[in-house]
Amino acid sequence: MGEPYKTDLYMPAGESGTVIGESNALTILLAGNDSIYYYNGKWEEASRANEVHLTNYNLSTGIGNVIRAKQK
Repeated sequence: MGEPYKTDLYMPAGESGTVIGESNALTILLAGNDSIYYYNGKWEEASRANEVHLTNYNLSTGIGNVIRAKQK
């Protein structure tokens, strides 16, 4: 095994956080029984439009597929 190491994270001074566009945001909510809920953008808009989806931990057909689709 290798020795543990750390990496410094440098953030711009005076910034309160990173701003991303709503279309780039993917929120993942972990639930019981190997279930995962996910939605794009803001919760209020996604829930109103019935765009909160259910998936699982499967890397090829579940959340892995969702993440790969979002990256495209």
